[in-house]
Amino acid sequence: MPRHNIMNRAVLPLAVLSLVLAACGQASPDSATSSRAAGPVVSCGGPDAAFPVGLLSEEPTNLDKGDDADRALLAELQDGQTFGAGEGRLPTTDWFRVVSRDDYAAWVRSADQRTVVASVEFELDGRDWQYLRSAPAGCPLRLFEPGVEFAPLSGAKVRGSTLNLTASSGSCGAEERSIDEVQVTETAESVTVVVRLQPEAVAEKGSACAGVGISVPVKVELKEPLGSRTLLDGAEVPAVEVKPDSAA
Repeated sequence: MPRHNIMNRAVLPLAVLSLVLAACGQASPDSATSSRAAGPVVSCGGPDAAFPVGLLSEEPTNLDKGDDADRALLAELQDGQTFGAGEGRLPTTDWFRVVSRDDYAAWVRSADQRTVVASVEFELDGRDWQYLRSAPAGCPLRLFEPGVEFAPLSGAKVRGSTLNLTASSGSCGAEERSIDEVQVTETAESVTVVVRLQPEAVAEKGSACAGVGISVPVKVELKEPLGSRTLLDGAEVPAVEVKPDSAA
């Protein structure tokens, strides 16, 4: 049977909420460039590109004065290479080096230090750094924890204090996915929900389904009716609003 762990928390300031979410995931020691960065671990490109969101609070990387990987990225940008079909040249400013390993590096571009508008990954091929992949149109930063899927909320129906939510799983291969935990944070202005699926639901064999995925129903009982409060998907950082299909 699925294990539903629903936690209703008291009103929390934003700084405290960030620390709560930080406990949701930890990257491997060699995944990030700085151990000083605070905040939850996020990713927009999979496990290799996971990093503490607090890195965006630091100074952007000066690609011209960086190491060989930084200069390789700068050369690609200056040469006018397109990172994805139909995309124009990316600027050379506001890049943050979020992952540094001996054979792999990743950067994200963020002008406001909150919203990622592009990401690029390189790998070391012999002695040269080579372009690996990118997301030129940006990507949502979602909470990351190895072996756990943070399922985005794709729908919501509200009846007073009852939320009937639909979470989306990118994996499939079984008719049922087990919910590991549903975290709920209520304030006077908003209700933030984070849905975690059990690890075995992600790693199941034969789960490929051409990116279609499956829907996971989630029922949440609030302390009081949602009312005019904003419903947020807290697995995306910053949290994004989820528009209820109907409310009562």
